[in-house]
Amino acid sequence: MLLLSDPVDSFWVTSANFEGKPFKSVTQGAADLVLIPILDDKNKLSPEVDKAVTNFLAFMKDTLGDAISDVRASDRLTDSAVCLVAPELGPDRQLEKLLAGAGRLKSTTKPILEINPRHDIIVALASMGDDDQAFKQDAAHLLLDEARVLDGDRPADARLFSDRLARVLTRSIGKSAG
Repeated sequence: MLLLSDPVDSFWVTSANFEGKPFKSVTQGAADLVLIPILDDKNKLSPEVDKAVTNFLAFMKDTLGDAISDVRASDRLTDSAVCLVAPELGPDRQLEKLLAGAGRLKSTTKPILEINPRHDIIVALASMGDDDQAFKQDAAHLLLDEARVLDGDRPADARLFSDRLARVLTRSIGKSAG
């Protein structure tokens, strides 16, 4: 694994290889991290939680609609709940930002939202059931905005972000005060 932190690194990585094996950006496409053996089984999900998370991913995809191209479970995340990645084809996220900033890109691709299925927030939201759809919709949008912030961007709509955050915090305070 190479850590390439300069923005220009995104250019040469797409055409470089090492001993016939191409370089690949971790911010692009599906990661093949499941091929790496895990020494402990403490991160395994129970079948019930796994099914609930799968249903929550489908709910998020429906809720977020055209803001993203897909929502999928990630094996690349350990501490974060979410991240944005580029589709398999086309430029990676950093190269796309660099080209767009230089006026060299007419349109950007919709990112893929990857979800950490073992993260406490995701497990809790998935296990909520269908009782509070409005809360889960707010949470889905907040998770997308969190991924945008982690990617170096701003929330798509600051006002909606603020409104959603206020509703979630109000609900949280109401539950803890009761």
